[in-house]
Amino acid sequence: MKKFLKTAILSLVLCFTFVFAACGDAVERQFDSKANVNTGNEASYQSSTKENFVGYVNDNTNEAGLTMSGYRMTGTISGSYKDESTNEMINANISYNIIVVENNGVPEMAIKLSMNGTDIYMFAKDGYCYTKMKVDIPGAKGEMKIKSKLPDDYDFSDMDYIGNVVDFEKFFEMLKDGKTNATVTAYVEGETTRYKVEMDYKASVADMAELSGNYTCYYVFESNKLTGFSMKLVGDSITMEINFSKYNGKIEYPDFSDYEELSL
Repeated sequence: MKKFLKTAILSLVLCFTFVFAACGDAVERQFDSKANVNTGNEASYQSSTKENFVGYVNDNTNEAGLTMSGYRMTGTISGSYKDESTNEMINANISYNIIVVENNGVPEMAIKLSMNGTDIYMFAKDGYCYTKMKVDIPGAKGEMKIKSKLPDDYDFSDMDYIGNVVDFEKFFEMLKDGKTNATVTAYVEGETTRYKVEMDYKASVADMAELSGNYTCYYVFESNKLTGFSMKLVGDSITMEINFSKYNGKIEYPDFSDYEELSL
């Protein structure tokens, strides 16, 4: 498995790679909700240990029980960076909503990405990626609609992808590291087991930047199957939130008739 959180960031790269946007009330409404992670009653968490958490996942869940056929992942990234040409600090705010479902054994995907005056949507359906990007920023305003053929072997529902988002292997390496000061609490409610991990965090993201700060994450299991993941990282110059949960709904699509095919 890849580095913990790396694929969460790379999911944004995926959004940039397949840029697009959509219209229509039903299409837009599906992005109003975030991933539903039921972390339960905060007061019910009791003291636990890193060893208990590692043992639970290793012994009981069989690769964390990643057997879901549909999921939603939502998140936000806010931070600041220096404009090298002006030496001014620029605030950047990104939010994304990713839905993946399986329709008669075929994976389909919908994404909405919003960032500083730009809305980007992507739909993967019937072997095509449909893209519409709407820009409304100083000096640039407009939109585009394109479609492109997907590879025959594309599979956005691949559980390895989810495994990279929730990279237990890398996470366990950090927990077993004696230098990692983590606090672990847990509670069991019927068939639901919840773990909460709090710690100071520092890691390389996509081999491009270093993230550090205070990290809080919830893992929710039902009958030993992972059904929810909620993370918040607060650092000096960035705040990141990721929510991931099982999704049993469907995807609403816009009218693709006026999307122009792009030949690569």
